[in-house]
Amino acid sequence: MCTKVKFDSKDLADQKIREINYLGQKSNIPTRSYLCPRCNKYHLTSKSKTEQKGIEYNKRKKQERKIENLSIFWAKRKGWNLED
Repeated sequence: MCTKVKFDSKDLADQKIREINYLGQKSNIPTRSYLCPRCNKYHLTSKSKTEQKGIEYNKRKKQERKIENLSIFWAKRKGWNLED
């Protein structure tokens, strides 16, 4: 379950963003809200959609490399020839 602040609707989340911007808080200013697939509530983020997609892409690539490295490790350990 998420540990982030939850909002029941996009309107409430966006209202909070406007409030934060109005108060002039400086650190990690949220710029948008998004629907969380885990808890089905809205959260705030300071990351753009493009930036978030880049982060998700890098996580997927890292996971793919890990799987590939584990596959090579176990294939070598079993004595399988991967060059064929």
